[in-house]
Amino acid sequence: MPADAEDSRQLLSDIIADRSRHLCVVAYGADVVGAAELVVVPNLTHHARPWAVVENVIVTKSARGNWAGTALIEHLVNVACARGCYKLHSGKQRADAHRLYRRLGFVPVAEGFKLYFDNTAPPNVSTGY
Repeated sequence: MPADAEDSRQLLSDIIADRSRHLCVVAYGADVVGAAELVVVPNLTHHARPWAVVENVIVTKSARGNWAGTALIEHLVNVACARGCYKLHSGKQRADAHRLYRRLGFVPVAEGFKLYFDNTAPPNVSTGY
C-alpha cells in the first residue's frame, strides 16, 4: 500500500535523488499507465560489475498486454546495461508478468528465500550459535 500523501512526497523526492534508483513511468496522453523501478547495486564480485533488480512493476489493467509493460522493461534493461550491470532480475510473485519477461529474454533460473520485516520488531531468527 502507498504511504500517506505527505510521506509519499518526501519518499518520491528521496527516490528521485538516489542515483542507484531509476523510477520509470509510462504515460498515454495525460494518463500514467505504468511504472517500475530499477535498483542498481554495487558489487565486489563479477569484476566489480553491479547487478540490478526490477521492482514495483505496475501497469493499469487497460494497458496490460499492450506496449506499456514492454516499454517499461525494455527501458530498464537499457539502463541496467548502460550502468554496466552483469545481471538484471525480477521477482517471481506475479505470474501475469512472466509472459512479458520470457518474451523479452528473461529466463527463470532460481528459487530463493526472503525474510520480510514488519514495522515493530526484528523477526525471531535463531542464529544457530
